[in-house]
Amino acid sequence: MSEERSSARRMRPAAAPESRSRSGAASADADRHSFRVFQALPVAVVLSTLDSGHVIEVNERFVELVGRRREELIGRTVRELEIWAIKGEGAQIVDRIVREHAISEVESRFKRKSGEVRDVSIAAELVDLDGTDVIIGMIADVTERKRMENELKRSREQLRQLGAKLEQVREDERIRIAREIHDELGGFLTVLKLDLEAISKEPSTASPAFRRTLDSMQRTIVSGLGSVRRICSDLRPSILDHIGLCAAVEWQTEEWQTKTGVRCVMTSTVDDESLDPGRATAAFRILQEALTNVARHACATTVHVRLWTEDAALRLEIRDNGRGFSANKDGASPSLGVLGMKERVFPYGGNVEIQGAPGKGTVVDVAIPLAARAS
Repeated sequence: MSEERSSARRMRPAAAPESRSRSGAASADADRHSFRVFQALPVAVVLSTLDSGHVIEVNERFVELVGRRREELIGRTVRELEIWAIKGEGAQIVDRIVREHAISEVESRFKRKSGEVRDVSIAAELVDLDGTDVIIGMIADVTERKRMENELKRSREQLRQLGAKLEQVREDERIRIAREIHDELGGFLTVLKLDLEAISKEPSTASPAFRRTLDSMQRTIVSGLGSVRRICSDLRPSILDHIGLCAAVEWQTEEWQTKTGVRCVMTSTVDDESLDPGRATAAFRILQEALTNVARHACATTVHVRLWTEDAALRLEIRDNGRGFSANKDGASPSLGVLGMKERVFPYGGNVEIQGAPGKGTVVDVAIPLAARAS
């Protein structure tokens, strides 16, 4: 038994080299697996030393991104490779990594070996690797995304310009129609009125019935002239062009109060000289639409209209004490009137917000950025 235990003790040291061999093989397999995973990562990855900036390792995505072979990258410094498209930006990003130890979603531009420039988004972390400070950088190529974003911005700008042009065409057409109605129809009715007045002053043996008919015709023509003036004002109030937005808003609120019987209070601190015709027209048309909605739906007794400028924007607020209204109640699509308001401010980068609650009235809040004044 003693001999068996002694034999067993002698055999155990002999097994150690085989165990170490298996452990080494397993470690090598793990390293190869980790390297394959590293190479298969869907984003470009680069490891470089902090002190000298030498590249330690890169994966295939990074090789594709910079357009260089792996052998050209390993052992060289990032500065030597001239990867940064913007001079000095690499040093700034490294300084930020040192301060914050980790960064994410930092946009930059890389230059390929061919000279082509790619937009990238960088995430990086400063780690200790076997006693050496190493920066692990993960870079996503966002060139296509940036191109689509820029294309979207251009499309939106084109839509703004088109919207402004269409709005101007619409207002020009309103002006033309109002002028035609005033000059043609208004002129015709005025001549007819004068002729009837002349006939009525002539001595005549006409019957009383004829006189009554003549008086009725005169009243009808006077009413028609009033309708012509009202239609022309609705199409394009001349006060908006000749005096300015403040006077036009004051006139509109007074007209609306007279027509509906609802009290309308207007306050303004706007300097008309700072407004261009397009923005003034947009604000005035939104006011008209909002007051129309109040008259149709709100059952309000008081409306407050406020006009002012704030943060380089023209502001308009229409507040009523009616039954309340929500622009998107229960997830429904906005009404045509609300869409029309938003359409009018869209060419200027403006915004229309409508807030309401049952029994607490409704507030229409309009903000239209002011045009930069010429120097």
